[in-house]
Amino acid sequence: MKITKSVAAILALLTLGSVSQAETIYITGSTAFRKSAIAGIQALLGAAPNSTATAQSNGTLTSANAVNWIGKTYNGHTVNIQVSFFGSVGGIQTVSNSVAWPFLKPELTGTQSLDPTTSTLDPNGVLAVPEIAFSDTYQSSTPFTTNTLANDVVVGVVPFQWVASNGTPTGLSFSPQIANALFTAGNTPLALLTGSVTDRTTLMANSNIKGVVTHNAHPAQLFAIGRDADSGTRLTAFAESGIGVNAVVVQYKATVSGTTIASHIVYPGNTINGIYYDDGNIGYNGGGTVAGIMRDTTIDALGGYYVTYLGKSDATTALSGTIGTAAVALKWNGVDYWNGTTFNDTAVTEGQYTFWGYEHVIYGSLTGDAAVFAPALAAAIKGTSVSDGTASQAGISIYAMHVTRPGDGAQIAPSYK
Repeated sequence: MKITKSVAAILALLTLGSVSQAETIYITGSTAFRKSAIAGIQALLGAAPNSTATAQSNGTLTSANAVNWIGKTYNGHTVNIQVSFFGSVGGIQTVSNSVAWPFLKPELTGTQSLDPTTSTLDPNGVLAVPEIAFSDTYQSSTPFTTNTLANDVVVGVVPFQWVASNGTPTGLSFSPQIANALFTAGNTPLALLTGSVTDRTTLMANSNIKGVVTHNAHPAQLFAIGRDADSGTRLTAFAESGIGVNAVVVQYKATVSGTTIASHIVYPGNTINGIYYDDGNIGYNGGGTVAGIMRDTTIDALGGYYVTYLGKSDATTALSGTIGTAAVALKWNGVDYWNGTTFNDTAVTEGQYTFWGYEHVIYGSLTGDAAVFAPALAAAIKGTSVSDGTASQAGISIYAMHVTRPGDGAQIAPSYK
């Protein structure tokens, strides 16, 4: 964002003052866990219409990146709750460093769009400093550790899935070495995954490498596509694979035409929350967009396939459907998580599948209704046993886990004896 915090504060006060004198609680962070987060908020608000959203950025509430509950009753008071989910790392940055972030204007109703990536404020947006962040990662894994947030509650587990685009051969296994080769350069030969002589020797009519189409020059390729640096999904993927949480990578931006990819370019550089990221070392601001792209056909235009990393909810979107209309799941180090129709959570809870992270509710010192709401929200999501709480709607209950890890991408260890 290029709007200063002082201007943001003025805009927020002017807008909110005309709508409600109620306390507003601002929440941001993880898109991978938004389904559980939204369900947790609704659980605290109780029965409809008190739990009914007044505005949302998608027709399906649990897929919305921005949601408002304006003029609701909580803790005996009238409150406004506004969420804007566009990334875990960005959530930690905005909360810990008091950076203003776009939320839907409180006076809006129904389904409305919100784009937080523009250099000027979206017409549907109002800037405010978030107080609570959902994060797929520990704050210590991010670049934003100067102001340590005192409260970090682990509320669940978020599994992730490596996904290849529509048409990729099935049954393939991804590995740390191939992940490093792919995301460091932006592309790597498909034959490294398939082991096929045909894939190694057959030259494609179009092999679009680093934005330049060369004809009849290369075997089929894998191309990297993914999220921007605000994303906890990206951080977890790069920690798990050994690429490195602060690695400089090359990712592509697709041009979509119907259900096919017409072309792509190295993702153009951009400034996010005051930090500039070079061409390629950037990506999409939401997993839902990437999930949709992974269902599209790439081979004819690009001479290859995309590979990306998605949280469980977005991976479900990408992988669901019949063969030929959906993306393709990749094994991780030889272990399947997606079985063709659903996810095998037992592989996570027992330690065979290691591509996962903890979901955190993170916040600092709060006052008023926010001081009551934040821990209550964490408790509503976490629950007290595997059979309650809302964590399992987007991930796995913490009580179901029989393994643990001390940090993002760290060694798995049994939690039983």
